[in-house]
Amino acid sequence: MGSEIGLLKNIPLFATLDSPSLKKIRRVLKKETYKKGQTIIKEGEMGDSLFIIIEGEVEVLKGKAKEKVTSLRPYDFFGEMSILENKPRSASILVKKDSTLLRLYKSDFERLVNKYPNISFEIMKTLSSRIRETDLRLIKNLKKKNKELRKAYSDLKNLQKELLKTERLSTIGKVAGGIIHDLKNPLSVVKCYAEYIKNSKGVTAFLNNAASTILYEIDIILKMTREILEFSKGEYKLEKISVNVDKFVREVLLISNEELEKKNIKLHLHLNTDCKCEIDPQKMRRVFFNIISNASDAMKDGGELKISTSKNKKHVNIEFTDTGIGIDKETLKNIFEPFYSKGKKKGIGLGMSIAKRIVEHHKGTIDVKSKKGNGAVVTIHIPILENR
Repeated sequence: MGSEIGLLKNIPLFATLDSPSLKKIRRVLKKETYKKGQTIIKEGEMGDSLFIIIEGEVEVLKGKAKEKVTSLRPYDFFGEMSILENKPRSASILVKKDSTLLRLYKSDFERLVNKYPNISFEIMKTLSSRIRETDLRLIKNLKKKNKELRKAYSDLKNLQKELLKTERLSTIGKVAGGIIHDLKNPLSVVKCYAEYIKNSKGVTAFLNNAASTILYEIDIILKMTREILEFSKGEYKLEKISVNVDKFVREVLLISNEELEKKNIKLHLHLNTDCKCEIDPQKMRRVFFNIISNASDAMKDGGELKISTSKNKKHVNIEFTDTGIGIDKETLKNIFEPFYSKGKKKGIGLGMSIAKRIVEHHKGTIDVKSKKGNGAVVTIHIPILENR
C-alpha cells in the first residue's frame, strides 16, 4: 500500500494531498491494463471516467482521419473534459505502448473535486498548459500549411504558364508548318536562279553581289523557319558523343573567328580544362554560335570577347565575356523567353530560348549576367563525363 501511496504522490493531480487523503483516493481508483493498438476512448461517445497513466504511452487522435494531436506518458491524465462538461468525447485515445492506467469514475471524480479543491486547481493548470501547447502546435501547423499553399499556388501558376506556352507554341508550329510548305517551292526556285547567276561566266560584279545577297537572305529565312518549327516541337533528339571541351571550343572558333575579325573584335581564349563531356556537337555549336553572334551584335564598334573554361567536381563551365553595350534589366529578365527580341534588328527572339533548351537537354544550365553599358557574361555549365 505504501508504494502505491508514493506512486500517487508522483501524479500532479494528487501531489499536494497528505497520506490519509491519498489512501482514501486509492480506494476509488481502479487499475486497468491495455495492449498496444487498443482504443481506450472513442471520439463522440459519452465519457464516464478519467484515466491516469502509470506505465506506457497513448496517442490522442482527432477526426475521421485519426490525425495525431499529441502523445501522453506516465502521470499524464485524460478524459477529464467529457465528465467536466458532460459532453461527448472530443478525441480518441489509442494505446501506443502496452499501458497500465488508473481509472476514476465520474461519480467518484465529482466527490473528490468537491472534497479536495486542489485537484481542481491542478486540472486547471494542466488544461492551461495543454491549451498553450495546442496553440503553439496550431500556429506551427498553420505556418506549414501556409507554406505548402504558397508552393502549390506557385506550382499551379507555373503549370498554367507552361500550358499556355505549350498551346501557343503548338499553334505557332501548325501555322509555321503551313507557311513553310507554301514558301518552300518559290524559295527553291529563287535560290536556284541566284546560284545560277552567281556561278555564270561574264556576270557583272553588281549581279554577282546581288545573287550573293539573295542567297544570304534566303538562308536567313530558312533558318528562322527551322527555329520556329524546332522550338514549337519542344523536344531535341540528341546524338551525343564524347568530346574534349577545350578542343571543341577551338573548333567552333575556327568558323567564327573570321567574322569577329571583320567586326574588329579581338578574341581572347583562356582554356584551362582537359576534360570530356558528352554532347551533341551540332546542337552545341548552335548554342555557341548564337552566344557569339549576340556578343558580336553588342559590339558594333569593335571590342573584346573572352572565352574561358574551368571545371569543378561535377561540371565544366564555359564562359563568354564581351565588352559590348550590356543588357538592361527588362531584357535580362526576359532573355530566355521565346519571341522576345527587344532592340534587335534581326532574328525573331528564339536564339537564347533554343540555347537554353539545348543546354537543359544536356542536363546543364545557362545563365546570363549583365548591366547596361558594362558588357555581358554568359556561362554554360555542363556535366563532366565520368571515367568509366
